[in-house]
Order: sequence, then structure tokens, then C-alpha cells
Amino acid sequence: MEPNHTPSGLPPWQRLLSEQERENLNSSDPSLRLNATRFFRQLLSNENSLIPVIDHIIQLGITPKFIEFLQKNDDPQLQFEAAWVLTCMASGNSHHTQMIIQLGAVPLFIQLLSSPHHDVKEQAIWALGNIAGDGAQARDVVLNGGVMDPLLGFISSNPADSMLRNAVWTLANLCRGKPKPDFKMVSPAIVVLAYLLYSADEEVLVDALWALSYLSEGSSVDQMEQVVQAGVRRMIELLHHSRSVITPALRIIGNIVSGNTCQTQVVINYNALPSLCALISHSASSIRREACWTISNITAGTVQQIQAVIDANIIPKLIKNIEISNSHKGIRNESIWAILNVINGGNADQIMYILSHGTHCVEVFCDILFQDTKKAMKHDALRALLNIVRACRSVQDAPRCFEDVIEKKGLWHEVMYNKFRGTTGYEKRFLDNLRTLNTVHDVITFSFKNEMEDD
Repeated sequence: MEPNHTPSGLPPWQRLLSEQERENLNSSDPSLRLNATRFFRQLLSNENSLIPVIDHIIQLGITPKFIEFLQKNDDPQLQFEAAWVLTCMASGNSHHTQMIIQLGAVPLFIQLLSSPHHDVKEQAIWALGNIAGDGAQARDVVLNGGVMDPLLGFISSNPADSMLRNAVWTLANLCRGKPKPDFKMVSPAIVVLAYLLYSADEEVLVDALWALSYLSEGSSVDQMEQVVQAGVRRMIELLHHSRSVITPALRIIGNIVSGNTCQTQVVINYNALPSLCALISHSASSIRREACWTISNITAGTVQQIQAVIDANIIPKLIKNIEISNSHKGIRNESIWAILNVINGGNADQIMYILSHGTHCVEVFCDILFQDTKKAMKHDALRALLNIVRACRSVQDAPRCFEDVIEKKGLWHEVMYNKFRGTTGYEKRFLDNLRTLNTVHDVITFSFKNEMEDD
């Protein structure tokens, strides 16, 4: 499609420009300055031409003028229009945002958070959100400028709904990104975010949850504890909300149960498992996958925590995910991890409970050894097969059919003819033992007489 240019060869927005508008920015007449600034703001309001308009404004060399206007405390209308222009420019590409930073806009916007004029304050918050959203480097410039105290103070002042939405969105941008922000700088937000979890405004609620999810990713035990204290009970309640709310709430719960067993137990104590069980059947595959991932983190915990998952009747749903060959790959893999964790961390009775649902999981574990699967999963599948046979031998009257399945799946044949080669020291030692023995039965017996530490 041909670009919408006028006969002169210029796009429509550029035809509107005149030297007079540029000159008016330098006028001593406040009304001319204001109207010229408003003119450029209106030019930037068309998203379809945003990038070329920003580029042209930069080429005109007038951006420093808008920065200057931010300091006109005696003319709040001019401040507002200039802040809006710069907000639009900061929503362009990274080059545009960096230029706004280099011209010194960030400390001026932070100062405007104390403006007595609400529209100026709101526009400054929006601009800072755009800048922080450009990436970790820009985010840290805003944080290091001292934005957190005035921003949290504003959020706590019970502002109008539109202003609150804008402020919480900006706060979420200050918490996100990799590398993560300095936790000491963003942790004061946790108390405010905990309060916002009870907001009736879904947009505010969603952004507050995402902010907490960013803070909970890869956190230390002490940092995670602060997130836990923000209100696990409320986060679990929100697992029954709309999809846009469930997604970040579930991510937070998943991150918490990735921590230590005490924090995982808090989640269990607040009755999260029935909610997670329900989410395994959610209509959105992304939520089903996240729910299975969360459960796999819980089954990586203690025997008591594994039992809590069993008691919540979650295991049959996980096994069903594994049995469906055309199941969503991510959902199936997370379900496999959850079951592997039960077998490798549970007791004999818990392993037998898994096996009571049939031989399919055993078949899948055998298949994993010969598929292009991550090394960690192969390693755990091998451990699981050993633990299955061990459990069968420790439980009176346990069926031996599972050992037959292992043999029928061709594990013995594949190993004997060197079609399967271990990739870790643990696997190689196991295979060396296997090749010197006669049957899977003997291999298991030998392996547990000479049990070694995992790599």
C-alpha cells in the first residue's frame, strides 16, 4: 500500500508544520508558547505516525524546550502540555527514551509528583512509567532519582481511579525487568501492593499482582518472606477471579512454592491445593501449565507436602495430562515433573499410589531416556525407575508388572547395543552396571547395594 502522502510528497502531519509553530515555542507570549506546545502534543496523538513525528521533532531541535517548560511552575497548563509531549516521545523507541533521559527529564518529572495540580502530577507519573518501561537501565535511572517515596505517597493518598491506575502501572514497571531492580529500593512498595490486592478496580488489581510477581521471581528467602507477608490468603482467593487476575496471582503462588518448604507450607495451610486442582482444568492452556508447574514445585517438597497433594486428589489429573499423547507439551512436561518429584521424594506408599493408576507413567519414564529431552528430566526419570522397583520390593504383595514394563519398553535392549548413552556420571555408572548384569531385576538389586550420590 502506498503511504498517504500529499502531492507535495510530505505526509499529512508534516504539512501541518510551519516555521511559525517552532518560533512560537520561543515566544515571550505565554499563550503562544502554550498553543505551540499543544500543537506538537496533538501531532503526537496519532499513534500511526508517532515514530516519524518524534524523529522530526528531534530533528527540529525543540525537545530541550519542552524540558525547559517542565520547570514553569507559574504556568501549570504549559507544564501539563510539555509533560504530555515528552510522555508521547518516551513511548517511542529506546533511542527516543534515552534521549529524554539524557536531557534531564527524569528528576524534573519526579519533582512534578509534588505538584499541587493533579493533571500535571498524573502526566508526570505516566511519563515516568513510559521511561521505566523501556528497560532495566532506564528503570534504574528513575529509581535512583528517588521516585519511590513520592509515588507511594501519591498511591496512598486515595487518588481518583484514573490516576490510581496510572500510578500502579508505573509502579509495576519499576518492579519489572532483568536484571532485577535493587530489592531495597522497591521493597517499600510491598506494603502498598498488599493493600491494593483488595482494590475493586480490576486494572489496579492486575498491575498490583504483576508488580508482586516481579518482586517474587528469583528472590532470596528473606525477600520472598516479605512477599508472603503481603497476603498469601488473598492471592489464593484471587485464583477464582478472571483470567487476567488469575495469571499473575498464580505466578506469585508458583514463585513462593519455589522457595523453601516453610513458605510452601504457608501456601498449603491457606488451602491453595483445591484451587490449584481446579485450575488444572481451566480453559486457558497457559493457566493449566502454570498450575501444573506450581504443583510440581510443591511435590518437590517434603513427604507431608506430597501427601497434601495426594489428599487434594490432584494426582489423577496430572496422570491424565501425561496419558494424553497430543496434550499441550508444556502442560504434559510440567505434569511429568510433578509425578517424578513424587516418586523421587515420596515414600513407598506414595509411589504405590502413583502406580495404582496404571503403568503409563512407567512407560513414559522409559521413553524419556531415549528422547531428545533435557538432561535433568532424563536423570530424574532414571532415578524414578529405580525408586519404582525399590518401592515394589519394599511393599508386601506389590505387583511386579512394572519391572516387566521397563523390560518390555526395550531399556535392556537399547543399553546392551549401546543405543542409549548416559550423559551424566550418575547415568554412566548405572549403565555400566546394567551392561554387566542379566536383567532389570538384577540391575535394581545391584544398584541399590551400591547406591551413589546424584551428580
